[in-house]
Amino acid sequence: MYNELLFLAHILLVSGTVLWGLLFSYGALISILGLQLIFANLFVTKQIMLFGIETTCSEVFIVSGMYGISLIRYYYTDARARRAIWETFGFLLLFVCLTQFHCAYDGIDADMSRMIAQLCSTGLRMLLASFLAYVVSERVHLILTRLLGGATSSVASVGAVIGGQLVDTLVFAFAGLYGLVDDVWQIIMFTLLIKGVIILLLAPLLAGTKRFVIVGKNEF
Repeated sequence: MYNELLFLAHILLVSGTVLWGLLFSYGALISILGLQLIFANLFVTKQIMLFGIETTCSEVFIVSGMYGISLIRYYYTDARARRAIWETFGFLLLFVCLTQFHCAYDGIDADMSRMIAQLCSTGLRMLLASFLAYVVSERVHLILTRLLGGATSSVASVGAVIGGQLVDTLVFAFAGLYGLVDDVWQIIMFTLLIKGVIILLLAPLLAGTKRFVIVGKNEF
């Protein structure tokens, strides 16, 4: 149960940082969501066992980021939420570019340089798949939010997150993993199960903020 307890603590910490950013301003929330997107892609290569299912350490960041976009749509505007997708995408793109400079330097400690390069290295196909999955799933998420009843409905928001995560999983699995793994459908099902648990645990986040959180309306 060690991983499962860490999993719950991870969700509490990540959701708490999203609320912390929301309390301050739009800019603070965007910065936190951009950082979480970077973490999601940085730690995606570490595989763990969770509830008897093989998964990665990054799913919490992915789902939390989508909830963050829902909060922006509710407290600000739909246009801000669409803009936020590209702003957080910019954080990830900048991170990828800067790590290439960092890894290109000739280091004194060869072992340390090799470990850093291994941590920051992502295949081009995986990187493009991650970019594509993020942008497409977030747009689908916002469209579903409008179709299901708008940002004022917690049920609609949760349903939209579920739909968005389904698209995210399918796009990444087929764009990044198809042909490289033996059973891509098994990976899709396991990933969706873990994301489903995260979505259910994070669902009170939307309702709680609407009742108890006074949002910082500052731009930065």
